[in-house]
Amino acid sequence: MNKKLVILIIILLSLSTVGITIIQVKLIKQGIELRETQFESNVYNALNRTAYHLEQLYAIQKLNISSYNINGYIANYQNSLLIQYGLFDTAGFLNQDYVGEIRIEDSITGAELAISVDTIDGHQSIAYKAEGPSFEDPIANLFFQAGGLNLNEGSADFRNVISKKQLEETLINELRSASIRTKFQYTLFEPITYTTVYSNINELTPEIYQNSYAIPIYNNLLGNDLNLLVYFPSKNIYILRNLWGMLSASLLFLLIILYCFITSFMIIYRQQKLSDLKTDFINNMTHELKTPVATISLAGEMLRNSKVLADIEKAKNYAGIIMEENNRLSSHIERVLQFARYDKGQIELKKEYCNINDIVDEVVHSSELRIFNMQGKIDIVRLASNPVILVDRHHITNLFNNIVDNAIKYKSDSDLFIQIKIENLDNGILVGVQDSGIGMSKETQRKIFEKFYRVPTGNLHDVKGFGLGLSYVKAMIKAHKGRISVISELGRGSKFEIFIPSI
Repeated sequence: MNKKLVILIIILLSLSTVGITIIQVKLIKQGIELRETQFESNVYNALNRTAYHLEQLYAIQKLNISSYNINGYIANYQNSLLIQYGLFDTAGFLNQDYVGEIRIEDSITGAELAISVDTIDGHQSIAYKAEGPSFEDPIANLFFQAGGLNLNEGSADFRNVISKKQLEETLINELRSASIRTKFQYTLFEPITYTTVYSNINELTPEIYQNSYAIPIYNNLLGNDLNLLVYFPSKNIYILRNLWGMLSASLLFLLIILYCFITSFMIIYRQQKLSDLKTDFINNMTHELKTPVATISLAGEMLRNSKVLADIEKAKNYAGIIMEENNRLSSHIERVLQFARYDKGQIELKKEYCNINDIVDEVVHSSELRIFNMQGKIDIVRLASNPVILVDRHHITNLFNNIVDNAIKYKSDSDLFIQIKIENLDNGILVGVQDSGIGMSKETQRKIFEKFYRVPTGNLHDVKGFGLGLSYVKAMIKAHKGRISVISELGRGSKFEIFIPSI
């Protein structure tokens, strides 16, 4: 894939993801603001209805309280027009079932009284208008007393008429009717004198005052305003909880988008990297295959020479070269094919009980000549008391061959030295392969088990291979349910530790 196209796709994906994220965050913010506005509107509606019902309750109870004052003289009130109209009963108390309108005038004093009684939300609502001096009609005069009595008593008069329980029940019912079901605190006070009537707030702090909802009540009945203030300590949590479905869905979709973006980015990055690695692999494979083919071709051409055929020693030598290069060519092809089969999941392990010492001896024997020619040394430390383990002998042998082969290829300028240590652990065998080679950086150590990756050796390309060796090693260790680790430092060699479990 073209690198410019890859960069363009990544940029477009990034911009799209950022754009969608910003839009999603704005929508969530707008949803929260809308819910806050709705919450505020519901609260004020509930408070207004609370004030209304409390005012009606106050009027009704104030009239009933006043009527107690006439109980001793009830015989004098039997002719009251309000009793005749049915607003009051014969005992002088308000008729809770009455609904209608009454208009009466006092011909003696000139006073006028208009009373309207209705039922709203199950509560008796009484509205009245009284003009002129007091009525001669004693019960009608109660309305003048209710509107004019105790004008200066304020909160004290309210306590005598409305109880704290009645206030709280009315407030709770109205908040529930407005679908507000969260904890609240309230206070009812006179704003001029700061006299508290009822409250369940320990201290009215500036924070509570600024974040609360307040309305005035009773200004027409008492002559002094009373403020009802309500504070919701868990308002933000309550609003977010109501938006939990939308927030969860938005967050889920946002995470899905981010996951898809990251996954797409990683796929594109890996594909590009894999493409580059495969190109290098093809180049390396071409070089590795061309060399033995060219050597075989040259040796075969020499064998066609009659003079060479006449010299038996030379003929044998060229025949040996052909066999050696043919074996190398077969080894390269087999290595690639083996990894391809494993990569497709086509390799089945044929496990058998093997002595790990024998496998290591075989690996060392096959590499001794190369090490000897480099004036190097390979040493085996056998510490395992029980070296027998259940493995696929063929693949485990190839595994150790690859590690030793890398130790030889990446030797340093100093003398080559390789040590193989075999020891038992509680649940398996640990084999350590340590060399005195060029070592690896931390970044290289993170990549050495990737397919087609080759350890860089500067500007020199004298190290042959396909970059499949350690990837194959990791795959075989994983197939045997084992583990492999590497400890290395530039200029100080490397140590591979391979653990193979007993089962």
